Amino acid sequence: MPGQRNLSRRSAPVGAMHRTPQEDTPDDIERVNSAVAPFRLDRNSMTVLDRELGRILKRERDAAAAKSGGGDDAESALGSIRADEEMEFHWRRRLLRFLHHRSVHTAMTSLLILDLLAVVISLELQIQMSSKESMAKEACLTAYKTGAAVPAHFLNSSACNPGGLGACDYTQQASYQAVHGIHIAELALAYISICILTLFLVENIMMMAAIGWFFFHHFF
Repeated sequence: MPGQRNLSRRSAPVGAMHRTPQEDTPDDIERVNSAVAPFRLDRNSMTVLDRELGRILKRERDAAAAKSGGGDDAESALGSIRADEEMEFHWRRRLLRFLHHRSVHTAMTSLLILDLLAVVISLELQIQMSSKESMAKEACLTAYKTGAAVPAHFLNSSACNPGGLGACDYTQQASYQAVHGIHIAELALAYISICILTLFLVENIMMMAAIGWFFFHHFF
């Protein structure tokens, strides 16, 4: 009828309003993992090991088959190669699980915070050392200007020290005496920082041993 609207062309199919979500295909999962892998290296490290193991076994299988020409010899060689590779990846998996353990992460984070505190405190101690040394030198300069003392190299000179004044050595000032203790504390903090950085280096070396050259994969 002319007064009725034609809704047949505007109405959507019934099935389109109730679409079921499509499951992710292996290719989709692979693309997602490749995209987010640089940001979650810890979660994908086991997957990286599995992929590396598969590639190595395939390469060694092809090499053994080409060398032996097929048959039982190739299968025997492949079995030996598989056992060696799985033994190697067994300790690498255990090492990776140890490095990714919550307690290890907590300890390394605590060491990082401790190292930052040591660096900040060390910088503050260096500022205090410079300030106290300047105060000691300023005290001796004031004594020279007022005629209360003379420099140490003028002490035995009658021309430069006719009044027989005493010498002023800034290293003997009270403000300078604290510099030695501050310097020892600053050295102790420096050694602590070196030890912490050494532990970080050992952790990274262990991680490289566990996941191989894929350790640098997230940089590129």
